[in-house]
Amino acid sequence: MKDNLWFTSTSRYQLKNDKDKFRIDTSTGEIFTQTKLDREERSKYELVVVASDSSLTNTRTTEVNVILFVNDVNDHPPIFREMVDIIYIPDNIQPGQFVLGANAVDADVGLNGKIVYHLFGDDASKFSVNQDTGVIKASTVLASSVSKSATFKLEIRASDSGVNSLSSISTVEIQLRPADQFPIIRSDAKSFTFSEQIENRVFTTVIATSPKTGAAGEIQYGIAGGNTGDVFQINSKTGEVSIGTGLDYEISTQYELWIEARDSDDVSLASVTRLLINVTDFNDNSPIFDHAIYYASILEEQFPPSPLMSSQRAGVDSVAWEAKLQVNYIRTRRNELFVEIFVSLHCCHLSYFTQFNVGALIYNVLTIGFLLLGRKS
Repeated sequence: MKDNLWFTSTSRYQLKNDKDKFRIDTSTGEIFTQTKLDREERSKYELVVVASDSSLTNTRTTEVNVILFVNDVNDHPPIFREMVDIIYIPDNIQPGQFVLGANAVDADVGLNGKIVYHLFGDDASKFSVNQDTGVIKASTVLASSVSKSATFKLEIRASDSGVNSLSSISTVEIQLRPADQFPIIRSDAKSFTFSEQIENRVFTTVIATSPKTGAAGEIQYGIAGGNTGDVFQINSKTGEVSIGTGLDYEISTQYELWIEARDSDDVSLASVTRLLINVTDFNDNSPIFDHAIYYASILEEQFPPSPLMSSQRAGVDSVAWEAKLQVNYIRTRRNELFVEIFVSLHCCHLSYFTQFNVGALIYNVLTIGFLLLGRKS
């Protein structure tokens, strides 16, 4: 009988899915990988494990889901996209004016995917780059006093911010062309403000004409730089600029978007205009307490008002909101302890104060809810 009890209580384990990636020890239930995992290919697995006893006559089974998240490692370098070998700019370009927008992407996430741009080469001192957006501007007058056909060469390096940083380099040649050959852009508004909740909305139209005639003067519109996260789109034919999805105040409060109007000549020339988009906060993130459970103690003869405990308020929405904690009382075996709440959003602290003498208070659990009423200060 003893041997039979041991035999039927022994569990056997097996996997129901993803057996090409994982295996399970049928006796211990330990799960092992069978191949190298790639987060960029798949970042989450939901394994189903079946446990069964060893009864010969009435086998019983149960299932459990095992959720596995694959962490990122810095195994992908940034890759430049839509970079051309030669850029033509007006010969009257001034310091601080737009030259080009470098655009690289990284398949990794977090710091491993955060790209930083730098300039190198003999002519690097004549230009500046926004390390976060890749927008490159002139830092000096580029027109040569001897020749209008001056050429500059830049090496643009895109590096990720991982511990073992990976990088890529793109080389571009910049040539000057007479300013009167470039398209002329007309755009009414240049500055806009939107709530981060706005999606799929056309907000302006850029219109340009070319001094060139015929097919060479046909204009194509595009985004030349500053489109972090690919939030914005443009209709290449009409010049309508729209917000897609992805506006997030907690990620970026302002976008410096550069729109280009390019002619259709064999040597294509483009003019640019800047659109400044400010993003305002929307109450889309719930406050978070810094701990799931708090423990507090107080002397039984402590007179009110007396501090009971404090908590760090965590939350990513940064506008000032009116806050209210929904706590009325704690019911005890002998009486009721009323609680008054004081909230300081600016200091990010909450303080709880007793209103009555605690007396012989028995240990209780206090559940506190944080309600944002959504009134901007």
